[in-house]
Order: sequence, then structure tokens, then C-alpha cells
Amino acid sequence: MKNLYILLFIFITQLSYGQTKKDTNNIFTGDTTIAIIHYNSLYEQYKTYIFGKSKEAILTTSEIAEIEVILNKCIDEYNTEKEKELEKQIKENKAIDSDREFSIIKLKKYKRQYIAIINDKGEKEVYLNCFCNSFHPDWKKDLVMVLDGGKCYFNLRINLKSKKYYQFSVNGDA
Repeated sequence: MKNLYILLFIFITQLSYGQTKKDTNNIFTGDTTIAIIHYNSLYEQYKTYIFGKSKEAILTTSEIAEIEVILNKCIDEYNTEKEKELEKQIKENKAIDSDREFSIIKLKKYKRQYIAIINDKGEKEVYLNCFCNSFHPDWKKDLVMVLDGGKCYFNLRINLKSKKYYQFSVNGDA
């Protein structure tokens, strides 16, 4: 797993080679699965609902690598817990083995939106919005918000100062 993180860091570093800090937030605007959405481009209702009193921040390449490590840790913990729940349900004959496909998050199948802010304590945080389906043609520019959808839609926050994630939430099923 450690080798994966090292390769990811090298990949991100190569993507941003020769870019200035000003355009670091645009390193993922090609045909990729990650988009960095600018806080100032959000509708006011999203700013208030999701972020409260905040201001826009810029992500560096090394911060993006940190985000990836923390996100992978979050998903590993989520999947481990889901595996335990499924094993218990299988033993009680309440689930079948194929339920794993519908419960486990495989991060490589998701598109991701990152929104960086400075919170009211002056700390840099990132809101991550992840989804496996997007019917929104401008998902690289506009925040995708849906109701329900199950594990196909989840979000969380990462505090880059503490290097911890919080408010991890997987959408419910309709």
C-alpha cells in the first residue's frame, strides 16, 4: 500500500511539473477523475450550507498528495467496517456474498471534486465530493449534488493542518 502512495505522489508531481502556484488548481482539468472546484465559483447557497464562513484557498501539489493518502485511509476504514458488517449478516443469513459489490467503495471508479477553503480558525480544509455516476456535463466546474444514490455518492472533509478527515457521509438509498 505504501508503494501505491509513493507512485501516486510521483504521478501528481509529474502532472504539475513546470506549473506555477497560481495554476496548481488547474492541473486536473484534463480528462481525469479529479476536478478542483474554486470556492468563489460556487453558488452562495452551497457556500453557506457546506462551508459557513470561509474563504477560498489554493491547493499545492504536495497537499493534493496528502489528500489522496488521507482519502485512501478513510475508504480503507469504511470498507473494513462494511466487510465486518457483511460477514456478520452472511453468518445470520441476512445477506449474500455478492452484496460486497454493492457495499464496498472502489475509489478508482469515482470522480472527485475538491474544494479548498480556509475555515474560521485559519486552517486549510478540503471538501471532497465523490461520485461514480455524473449526468452533469460540467462536473469539473460545478458542484454535483444529489439525493440518495447509495455508495455511489459520498463526501467528506479533510483538515490539512491536523491531517484528519471528518464528516464522512455516504448517501442513502431511495
